[in-house]
Amino acid sequence: MKFRYLKKEVQEETPVDAEHLFHQLMERIIEYSDVTHALLDMLQVGGIVGVRLLPVRSLQDIVRMVKHYRKKILNQYQIENALDELKKRLQEIVEREWKALLENEARKAQLKNFLDLLKQPLPQLIEALFSHQFENSKAGEQFEQLYNEVKENLKKVQKLIDRWGERFSGTQEVNFEKAVELADLMDRIDRTEKALQGGRLDDVDMEVLAQALGVKGAMSLRMFRQAVEALQSAGYVTMESFGLKLTPRGIRRIGEKALAEIYSRLREGGAGQHPGIKKGRGEVEYEVSIPYAEQSGFHLDVVGTLKEALLKRPLRNNQLELRKEDWRVFMEEARKSCATALLIDLSWSMSWGGKFVAAKKLALALQHLIAAKFPHDVLHIIGFYTVARL
Repeated sequence: MKFRYLKKEVQEETPVDAEHLFHQLMERIIEYSDVTHALLDMLQVGGIVGVRLLPVRSLQDIVRMVKHYRKKILNQYQIENALDELKKRLQEIVEREWKALLENEARKAQLKNFLDLLKQPLPQLIEALFSHQFENSKAGEQFEQLYNEVKENLKKVQKLIDRWGERFSGTQEVNFEKAVELADLMDRIDRTEKALQGGRLDDVDMEVLAQALGVKGAMSLRMFRQAVEALQSAGYVTMESFGLKLTPRGIRRIGEKALAEIYSRLREGGAGQHPGIKKGRGEVEYEVSIPYAEQSGFHLDVVGTLKEALLKRPLRNNQLELRKEDWRVFMEEARKSCATALLIDLSWSMSWGGKFVAAKKLALALQHLIAAKFPHDVLHIIGFYTVARL
């Protein structure tokens, strides 16, 4: 995976290491509680490629900038008269054909049908005239030329007028050709906006984005998209409609980092792992075996059982008789499950001095420790301010 970016008008490539990138992201993810925000923040401060890029915090910020670009276009152009030239040419064709029909006694009966055609909206009228048998050959030639010019784009322009016509409030008049360009552009803006809102970064039109955000902005999203692909391939994140979401693997990695950071600050002391002092059901102690009893677990000590049988009775015909009283089993150390509750203050003062970030690190470290070492335990995290919330 590689990033491409421009610096002093020279295109360079920087390889992306998903492991290194995620390691850089962890602190920001803990701080912001939002993977998308964290990754875009890295772009904003040059945390990936060493250059400062677009100052955005979420895909929604980029969507707002795309919408602003659309509004800029609406405020620049006026498309009310985009079809005037086309209508004028069509009017000349219709008048020429009308006169020809009036002069032909045999076709006067078709005048009413011809009048009915003229009542249709422009796109439907042109489609209907395409099937009309022209009396005037000159009118027929003119219409054929007109039809070939507009057949691919007339519906597109009419759709633009129907949807956006009243919202185009600028002073720059456009002709039919420019209206076709605007129709294509507005459609691409729509698709880009929907792609961003749906988290489908591969469907984003980078040319539209370059116009909406500038060159650095488009470059920023391209880097963002490539970084997301790297993180997805490594299994750390998934892309949802609202943005990036941590996978269980990503959550475990952050928990490991938080736990390691806390342990790195501990003072040296005695060894430990908090073993129990009672014997009973729980973890198996393979160093110690005892005679089997009904109340004990059945983790059979095969070697000890065979020794016990050989000591009590000799082999007969190279066969060893095993009896229930020969069974030896490994001793178990009693272990208990535990429920732990962590209370976190959510009041405003926790935002000062990085206290809330430290609390989140502790919660992540504790969650990882319990999940890894004590899977039967339960952790409850309770946030409180004026009320407590589980």
